Amino acid sequence: MIEQLSTLLPDPQKATDWFATLRKAKPRYIRDQLMIVGQAIQGVDPTVVSQVLDYCQANEITSAADFKAILAHYQGPLPDQGGSGTKVVPLNPLGGGDLPEGALKQPDKSSIQDYQSILKKS
Repeated sequence: MIEQLSTLLPDPQKATDWFATLRKAKPRYIRDQLMIVGQAIQGVDPTVVSQVLDYCQANEITSAADFKAILAHYQGPLPDQGGSGTKVVPLNPLGGGDLPEGALKQPDKSSIQDYQSILKKS
């Protein structure tokens, strides 16, 4: 499986070396790790994959999940985001401003005698 996946990467020898590092770090889960890498590189520019592989080797990254996250970072923003940053709207209900309708409405109160009379009947 390592050999098959290595041939899909731009530099098979470099990929084989990194997969050996993965295997040493996570011998029990190497199959899962390879599957994650294989899915992550599908349809990705080979130069980007090569850069990510170089980064992972240089920084001793031993996780396919980290490889996938780094790959996403190198690819930049997703097309559906249009390149704009995420807009964060702060919500602070105690910060003043316009309150929603009914925010200051007080609930009705019951008399304790009502409860006492119900309990005496039981």
